[in-house]
Amino acid sequence: MQYNTGPGTANDVTTTLSQDGSTNLIPRPKRIQSLRGGQSLFDTGTFTYDGAGNVLSVGSDTFSYPRRDNQRE
Repeated sequence: MQYNTGPGTANDVTTTLSQDGSTNLIPRPKRIQSLRGGQSLFDTGTFTYDGAGNVLSVGSDTFSYPRRDNQRE
C-alpha cells in the first residue's frame, strides 16, 4: 500500500507500507517507509514475527514475551 501527502508541494512525501508475505490471514506490516524526493524520512526496518504472530523485532529493536507455561495458578 502506498500513499502520498502534500502532492504538488515541496512537502510531497510518499509512505509505503509493505505487507508481510506470510500466508497468515491477519495482515501484518513487513516495513513502513516514508520518502521525499528519494530521501528517507522514516524507516521502521523489517518486522519479524514468531509462529504465534507476535512481533519479534522491528529494525534493530527486539521484543520478547513470557512463556505461557511460566504462569502460576
